[in-house]
Parts: sequence; C-alpha cells; structure tokens
Amino acid sequence: LSELTAAFNVLTGKIEHLIYDVYEKKIELVQTQIQLLRSQVNPHFLYNTLDTIRAKALLSGQNELGDMTLLLAGILRYGISAPGEMVRVETEIEKLKEYLALQKHLYHNRFSENISIAPDVLDLMMIKFILQPLVENSLYHGLVAMEAPGILEILGYRDGNRLIFLVTDNGVGIQADKRLTSIGLKNVHRRLRILYGEECGVKIASQPGMGTVVTACLPVITREDIKEDEHANDFDR
Repeated sequence: LSELTAAFNVLTGKIEHLIYDVYEKKIELVQTQIQLLRSQVNPHFLYNTLDTIRAKALLSGQNELGDMTLLLAGILRYGISAPGEMVRVETEIEKLKEYLALQKHLYHNRFSENISIAPDVLDLMMIKFILQPLVENSLYHGLVAMEAPGILEILGYRDGNRLIFLVTDNGVGIQADKRLTSIGLKNVHRRLRILYGEECGVKIASQPGMGTVVTACLPVITREDIKEDEHANDFDR
C-alpha cells in the first residue's frame, strides 16, 4: 500500500507538471500570436489607403511607386491574415519573392538573391510567415550595412521527417550576444518550438565579417496529414 501510494503521488505530480506545461505553452503561443497581430488594427482601412496611394501614383506617372505600393499591400495582407494558417511551401516562397522585390526597390538592388527550393517540398504544408522574418534579419543586420552589394541565398529541402530552410548571407555577421534578439527571429523560434517541440526552431551560425547562416527546422507535413487532423477534430467534436 505504501509503494502504491508513493507511485500514485509521483504520477499525480507528473500529471500536474504536464497540465502546467501545456497551459504555459498555450499562453506563450497566444502572446506570440498577439505580437504578430498588433498590426491588424483597421486592416481594411490600410488596404484601401494603399490602393488609393497606388492609383494616385499611377495617374501621376510614378509607376515604380505604384508597383511598390501593390507589393506592400500583398505582403501585409499575407502576414496579417490568420498568422497560424497552414500554406503550401510554394505559396510561402511566392510571397517571399514579393517581399524581396519590394526590398530591391527600397535598397536599389544593393543585394542579389538565389532561391533554391527542392521540387519535392513545394507541395508540403507549413505555418505561414516563417521565411520573411529570417530574410529580413539577413537584410537589415547583414547586407544593408555593407558598402558592396551583398548576396542572399535561400535553400529549402527535406531531410527525413524534417523540412529545412537555410538563409545565408555574406554580410557583416552577428555577434554571439546579439543572436536571436530580433523580435522576428524570436517569434519564429517560439512558434516552431511551441507547435512542434524542442527538435524544431531556429539556429544561427555567424561570425563577424564572415556572414550568417540561419537554419529553420520544421516537421514534414503533407496535405493528407492536414486532412487527417481535420477529420480527427471533427470526430472529437
């Protein structure tokens, strides 16, 4: 009876710890999502204003300004709407290309990019708005500070049951105490850890003056997996 009581107490403690752990992770996820959604105030007003600016720019012959406004509206719409939504990898890459096109307008082609995504991962599913913060970090903290044009490389491939993205730049590098300090990188890291566990997240390898490599690790999720989860949720309800 004494051994049974002791075992029961241990089991109770583990259950309480698990409940607290799940509850804490849910709170952290909500807080992270709130940070991502802060810009969601009056989104329709924002889109309408950008459309008006674009129309006036085109009427006055400012075609580049019109193109920039259109790109910005599309990027904001993608980032603001349902940040936890699952999208195809190909969709995330298409939106990333729009973001890079806008940045080239802003920085006058001070960088070149090479995007190489393995064909077998394009149809996989991923949480949206993962890649842009990684690329933004490389641009702002690595390439923009350079005098010479920089090079940005985005790779995506499958490694067993993991989906890997590498964002590499030849910029000024990041000191060890400055890594994972940007809000964008921290949010991506937290989202991946909370949703998929300790094996997923963001890692940074960098050396001042030698560039930076940011690695994002996600689970491999197919459209069939999404359908099975939806079916299971319907059954639970």
